Amino acid sequence: MKVIESKIANLIIKKNKTELGFIYFFEDVLVVEFNEGVHIDYQASREHIDLILDFYKSKPFGYICNRIDKFSVYPLDFSKFNKALNNLTAFCIVCYSEFDRINTEVESMFCVDKPYKAFDTIEDAYYWVKDYSNNESVKR
Repeated sequence: MKVIESKIANLIIKKNKTELGFIYFFEDVLVVEFNEGVHIDYQASREHIDLILDFYKSKPFGYICNRIDKFSVYPLDFSKFNKALNNLTAFCIVCYSEFDRINTEVESMFCVDKPYKAFDTIEDAYYWVKDYSNNESVKR
């Protein structure tokens, strides 16, 4: 389910469309929906990183990838993402198929610096990452 069709759609503060897909900004969570067939690596994601840094500045936030379409990821760049987005607290993937879940398990092996969880619904991912991010910001 697309985030704009979900129960949390009314909480969206800002939306950006890029060549890679859509970014939906919430108070302390962002949701990304990548376009079918794109390849996600650090270089291709520079525009997304700049938009995220511009919106959140130094505020802690959680990241949700709503995997509604098929795309590829270069997981060796996860450490670069973590360095660029140093206020990122947690990373979630919303999976809609067994294939997505297997990919997520493999990708999680490369994301060792942050919590990396898979969920079946966008709402479950949102409330988990929001709660986690809020708890982490209290610790800082």
